[in-house]
Amino acid sequence: MIPAKGSVPLRPSWRWRLRIIPHALSEGTAFLVWEAFLWGSAGVLMFFVCTILCPPRLISSRIDSTRTDAQSIRSAVQMYKVEHRECPASVDELAGDYLDSSRRMLDAWNHDFRIECEGNDIFVVSAGPDGLFGTEDDIE
Repeated sequence: MIPAKGSVPLRPSWRWRLRIIPHALSEGTAFLVWEAFLWGSAGVLMFFVCTILCPPRLISSRIDSTRTDAQSIRSAVQMYKVEHRECPASVDELAGDYLDSSRRMLDAWNHDFRIECEGNDIFVVSAGPDGLFGTEDDIE
């Protein structure tokens, strides 16, 4: 049937479109869309959880590692002082004879340790996360 001149062409009604949509989205397709939404939401949630919770744990583990390394260096300084009767100027003087080569000679942020001797007291200090000595985050 040819529409009359000047008349509006016939279009399928909106009811006809509603009948096609359920057939286009079969149950399997709808399930896949829903599953993708859930997995995507779970991924976004995990990203934000790790962004908020992981950095404090990372910093805490670096602090623990630095304290362990400082204790090893402190023991090496004690042996050095027995032989040389003075405090070493840097950790490099301990390498080899007093400090095992497998031990770290830098803190967890790859900064040098500072060695300070006051009488019989030995202090091995890390500058901490900010890399500056004399600040609140220094680690002994």
